Amino acid sequence: MDAERGGDVTPPPDDEGDESASRGTQLEVASYIEILSAELSEMAKAADLKSLAYFLEMARLEASIQVERHAMSMSMSMSMSES
Repeated sequence: MDAERGGDVTPPPDDEGDESASRGTQLEVASYIEILSAELSEMAKAADLKSLAYFLEMARLEASIQVERHAMSMSMSMSMSES
């Protein structure tokens, strides 16, 4: 769970600024949600709250997709600016 993303579950900073800062913030928020929803899903499973665990797992999966999408977008932006 949190070991996969470095183990830090500190909320991301509240950045307001240019587009790259916004994308960075979106990446941080999605990553944070992924970590927290995974932990909450495990708690729900342990308490035999199956439906809640399922929806939290869906939230984790969507957050994971967003992390990948924003990381890829940032990587492409950086490689284009280096050209």
